[in-house]
Amino acid sequence: MAIGYVLLLTGVSLSPSDDALARPLAGWDALLTPTIQNALHIPAYAILVVLSLASLGVSRRGAAPKRIITIAALCCVYGAFLEALQSLVPGRTPSWADIVWNTVGALLGAGLWSLLRRTSMGKGQAPASNLA
Repeated sequence: MAIGYVLLLTGVSLSPSDDALARPLAGWDALLTPTIQNALHIPAYAILVVLSLASLGVSRRGAAPKRIITIAALCCVYGAFLEALQSLVPGRTPSWADIVWNTVGALLGAGLWSLLRRTSMGKGQAPASNLA
């Protein structure tokens, strides 16, 4: 599931911003205001972190914070890499603000995962490391 989402995110992020191009995703961003475009970075990268953690088998109950932070950081690097690649795409430009929004989303995704971890542990469930 995470791989499919990464492919979707890559396609959307690197599609030319030109209505004249005959590509399936070309010009999609012209339909959205810049504010909405920026806001969409947050849930996009929060979802990326959650799907990545789930796909890699990182248990909410027993996940070490270091693993969660590492996955979130890798998602931030991926987002920054996509931003850099946008300089090669017609009609697209890299943006530091987008990198910041990607990072906010990744941190929120990691925070949500950690919160769910604490919630599941708070219901009387032992951390996975204590299970036999």
